[in-house]
Amino acid sequence: MKTTQSHLKLYGYVIDVTLNCTQKGIVLEKLGSKINSIAKRMIDPSLGIDTGFKDLDYMTLGLHSGEMVIVGGRPAMGKTSFLLQLAWQVDAPALIISAEMSRQAIGERLISHVSGVSMRKIKAKRTTAADNLKAKEALELISKKEIYISDESRVTPEVIAGEIKALAKMGENYTSPCVFIDYLQLLSMTDFYGSGEIEVAAISRELKAVAKETTARFVVASQLNRANEQRENHTPRMSDLRGSGSIEQDGDIVLLLHRPSYYRIADEDPDANDDGQAFVYIAKNRNGPVGKIEYHWNKRTMTFREKSS
Repeated sequence: MKTTQSHLKLYGYVIDVTLNCTQKGIVLEKLGSKINSIAKRMIDPSLGIDTGFKDLDYMTLGLHSGEMVIVGGRPAMGKTSFLLQLAWQVDAPALIISAEMSRQAIGERLISHVSGVSMRKIKAKRTTAADNLKAKEALELISKKEIYISDESRVTPEVIAGEIKALAKMGENYTSPCVFIDYLQLLSMTDFYGSGEIEVAAISRELKAVAKETTARFVVASQLNRANEQRENHTPRMSDLRGSGSIEQDGDIVLLLHRPSYYRIADEDPDANDDGQAFVYIAKNRNGPVGKIEYHWNKRTMTFREKSS
């Protein structure tokens, strides 16, 4: 019996969740046993968990059990912020697994998003009394959400599977959680010997297998290589994914984040203001259309808002 303990500790608030994790064998099922669930999904598309982004949900039908969504982007495009915002917006248990950020840093991001208080002010501890009141109210809202955070220093697919199975022990509502992983290239394999790209491909395949086995809904951030830096408009492509062959194949949906103003400021005018324009490219959608959705990026709170909303 393995015990996993997740803590979300912020500004004096402590949420302790002790979870028991046990190993479970893989059960092979005949297609016939799935017919009822397939038929139910056909007449009830709401079985896909809404992301909270109307246009994105319209095109992807939300997050589905056993599927993996890849969120790709260059550094500073907002991958982590996008994942954390989804974790807040989904109406389902959310497990955040970060190989890069601490629980404290993740908590501060969530507080900024929910409260509207500038992330810079929170980090610098320069909040006003009014800001502190907003932060406290945000914490109360966050504490009511089923959000669990794991910041293990070494994250493997086996660790992720254990966390998901631990959540499932809490009851029926926790058997298909939304799992947000930040980010793929920082994960590692147990007892793996080979090049970095081969390991990334192996991790991608294993994550897809874990999603299927546990029926969890995976959203996985992934770095892009530098290829788009050489393009005139810097627009990302699916082939830019690091270790792209396997990631492209394993992802049921591939989203690519792009903020044109970031490059305009870097390339043309370092003193220019960020106009907040952002795009989410749906580069792959196994069961639906591909396309582009325009967003507005709020630099203060590091959040996205669909332009149409």
